[in-house]
Amino acid sequence: MSGTCSCQFVVEADGSVFPCDFYVLDRYRMGSIVDDGFAELTASEPARRFPTPTLVVVVAVTLLLVLVAGFLCACGTYLLLGRQLSRVVIGIGLIGHGVNVVLVLSGGDGGAPAFVGDDTAGFADPLPQAFVLTAIVIGFGVIAFLLTLAYRSWLVTADDEVEDDVEDRRIAAQAQHREDEP
Repeated sequence: MSGTCSCQFVVEADGSVFPCDFYVLDRYRMGSIVDDGFAELTASEPARRFPTPTLVVVVAVTLLLVLVAGFLCACGTYLLLGRQLSRVVIGIGLIGHGVNVVLVLSGGDGGAPAFVGDDTAGFADPLPQAFVLTAIVIGFGVIAFLLTLAYRSWLVTADDEVEDDVEDRRIAAQAQHREDEP
């Protein structure tokens, strides 16, 4: 909503092509999809005049997303260290979202659309997007499994808190006893 975006093709019903949906104005009309190909539209004068984001804006957005990813992972870790199963499930979800933001950031800028031009060096890398989609599906499965375990635990114990295991307490007591002996 800041008024800057990258050049993308917005096609109107009459075939007119504009560089961005915020700039559907006559002075930014790149041509017509009926009359011109994508290479001509990209090389048109309105496309070259189109405002591109400055380096300061790109760095600020990247820094903001890095901070958001760190905040999500920190909150998720805090919730994960709690003893309530509901907090553990929410914490794993937050960590998953933070990792997804990091994966999106690893892809760099969007690059050029794959159907414009012959130079493949400027194309967008689809691998980080595929990783994020895979992570979303796996995260959804893990969260669904944890929710079923939490529901089963609630039915059996009528409590959301995870208790210490009796065997763990016995081993901890033996270790403490060994440390106390001279």
